[in-house]
Order: sequence, then structure tokens, then C-alpha cells
Amino acid sequence: MTLPFHSRAMYKRSSTSPLDWLGGEPYRLFFPSGILFSIAGVLLWPLFFHGHLPFHPGITHARVMIESFGGAFVIGFLGTAGPRILEAPRLKPWELIPFFFLHLAGGICHLLNQTGWGDGLFLALLTAFAASLFVRLVFLRQDTPPPPLLLAGTGLVCGLAGTLLWCNPRWMVTPEIHRLAGLLLYQGFLLAPVMGVG
Repeated sequence: MTLPFHSRAMYKRSSTSPLDWLGGEPYRLFFPSGILFSIAGVLLWPLFFHGHLPFHPGITHARVMIESFGGAFVIGFLGTAGPRILEAPRLKPWELIPFFFLHLAGGICHLLNQTGWGDGLFLALLTAFAASLFVRLVFLRQDTPPPPLLLAGTGLVCGLAGTLLWCNPRWMVTPEIHRLAGLLLYQGFLLAPVMGVG
């Protein structure tokens, strides 16, 4: 007996494991996590001014809002939409789980004022995520990507370059390089994907 279309769709959906389902829609993990990190990043300031935070949260706040909050939305969106746009395989659980734990660990390190560790984990996350999309773009895609996707890729490159500079203080020998690192991470990483999507 042939099932009606709706019943076949429900059967197919129910036969998918939760991890496979999340791999196809990583925004379901990254978006809520990003929202929680944004709240934590804002709460640093009242905690500091009420004497409950032993360090000034200036750098920590900036990193949490860009890498943990903004980064969650960039990775959640591109991880969901990118494979669909390319008509390539969606993220697998063995990709999603390390991505998400790198994201969580980096954000927690920043909240604990461990900026070097947080930047290093974010660099590892961006590198692995960009490599995953690159493999799909070059080897697994079934369709030509639209031009706006180039801007999203540019944002990832900006984030990688800016974070790499911050992870190597010996490279920050002039104020110009220091400013460039900030522009790449704080502005280029988020602005380019927003322009591409918008």
C-alpha cells in the first residue's frame, strides 16, 4: 500500500536520528547558545560596577559579543543555509559536535578572562568550519553558488585573519596592525555575511 505524501514525509522525518537532524539544522544549537552568550556578555558590566568581577570586562565583552554571540549566528546560519544553497550534503554529527563544543569552550574561556585560550578555540572553530564548507563548495556541490555567498566567505576569511593576528601578539608591532586586527574581527567578520545575506 502506498502511503500518502504527508505520511511518507512524517515517516522519513521520524526515522532520522536527532543528531542527524541537528546536523542538517545547526542553527537550532547555535542560535540559542549565541543568545545566552549575548546576555552573559552584557551582564559583565553590572557585575563589574557592583564589585563582583575582579577584572575590567572591556576586552572580554568585545570578544564574547563578536566571537560567541555573533559567531554563533554566522556559523548557525551558514552551517544551515550553505549546504542547501550548494545542494551539498548537510553537516554530519561528527562535524557538528566538535564545532559546538569549540564554540562553547571558547565562549566560557572569554567569560573567565582567558582571552588567549578563547581566541585560540575560536580560531580552531573558524578554521574547521571554513574547511568543511570549502570541501562542500569544491568537491560536493551540485549547483553553482550565488554571488552573495562570496561575501559570506569573505567574512570567514576576515574572522580568520583577525583572530590569527590577535593570537600572535608578536605580530602586533605597530598601531596600524593592531587596528587592522580589530577591523577584520570586529567588523569584517560580521559585516560581510550580513551584506551577502541582505
